Amino acid sequence: DRVINVVAEKPVFKGLQDQTIKQGDHFDPMTGVSATSTNGPVTISYEGEVNTQKAGRYTLIYTATDQNGQQTQQTIVVTVE
Repeated sequence: DRVINVVAEKPVFKGLQDQTIKQGDHFDPMTGVSATSTNGPVTISYEGEVNTQKAGRYTLIYTATDQNGQQTQQTIVVTVE
């Protein structure tokens, strides 16, 4: 008898990077964001808010979850000038 453990790769984000926008600009936190996984479909969610009417630095935490429940997190900073 043999025991074989298969370790699946976690999802990988694409399109996530720190951003700088102008005060009053429209900001959609999901624009250009995707994730892939060798385990099939991936669900992406995020935590945090960006107030485009107020200058400052805002942190968003993204989580990608594949169909096996494996997760990857990535944090970005959005600067409103």
